[in-house]
Amino acid sequence: MKDLSRRAVRELIADVQAYYGEGCFACGAANPHGLRMEGFHTRDGQAMAEFRPRQELRGTYGTVHGGVVTTTLDEISVWAAILFCHTMVVTGRIEVRFHRPARVDDPELWVRGRVTDRRGKRLMITAELVSGQAVCASSEGLFIATESLEEMGIRLRGE
Repeated sequence: MKDLSRRAVRELIADVQAYYGEGCFACGAANPHGLRMEGFHTRDGQAMAEFRPRQELRGTYGTVHGGVVTTTLDEISVWAAILFCHTMVVTGRIEVRFHRPARVDDPELWVRGRVTDRRGKRLMITAELVSGQAVCASSEGLFIATESLEEMGIRLRGE
């Protein structure tokens, strides 16, 4: 899958957020209680984003709560579908494996997601939350396409 330029990613994200509003729990800047994932871009056929957890998102002993980790994996999976397949999706199922704790104070947390298969409206997407080179959690999920960006009136610009 072809990577998009950072400009094209920024424009596409702005268009999708304008369509839905910026209140998304995971990526919406206007949600004061949300995760505020940012720095979205594509590299090597993957959607990527920065995740800077705040203390109130911790579980125990300074680690990021498992539900929050799962949310980041789900969110980057959706953005992988948007950025590479130009479609909105909903989660059919997601299976998460926790490999090591993600620390709340870790400045190097990234999530990355890749569409591994598409058959009609069914997309298989894998994702990882990483710290540096270490994988903290990984997921594999089935996502169902709901409407194309074109059907939403959103088109790719600048590519």
